[in-house]
Amino acid sequence: MDKLIKARSLIKKRKPTYTRQQTNQFKKFQKDGWRRPKGLQSKMRLKRRGHKRMPEVGFKSPKAVRGLNKDGLLEVVVKNVKDLITVDTKTQIAVIGGTVGGKKRIDMLNEAKKMKMTFANVKDIDSKINELTKVKTAKPKKKKVVKETKKEEAPKEEAKSEAKKWI
Repeated sequence: MDKLIKARSLIKKRKPTYTRQQTNQFKKFQKDGWRRPKGLQSKMRLKRRGHKRMPEVGFKSPKAVRGLNKDGLLEVVVKNVKDLITVDTKTQIAVIGGTVGGKKRIDMLNEAKKMKMTFANVKDIDSKINELTKVKTAKPKKKKVVKETKKEEAPKEEAKSEAKKWI
């Protein structure tokens, strides 16, 4: 298995990054990934010399290690404590979902600490728990501010009454 993971890393180093046909001419094409050229006279589609390369067979990783991380474990997204319990620690590693909030994250980290589990996206569980609890307690409560209305209407009425006197 380790040999296959090393082979995959060598293949990935050799693999070029494929870009869309006219990325140098249009900025909107730069953010897109690969799109196959479909033009009738497209030099890239015709694989002419001096033009960008297209993806070909040969850059795929070995089937046994496809989808595994660098340690050879399958990454599983975990969104609650129930999902955490279903993770097999021998072949899988947990990844905390990006949309998981602070409270659930703390609960999941505490549960993983009891089970002696690791996460792919958390380096040190203890420091992460401390960081999350500090953020939770550090937020001050906002006080409601009542706006007071100014009494500017009275002087305007006096000015109107003075104007009527002169008429």
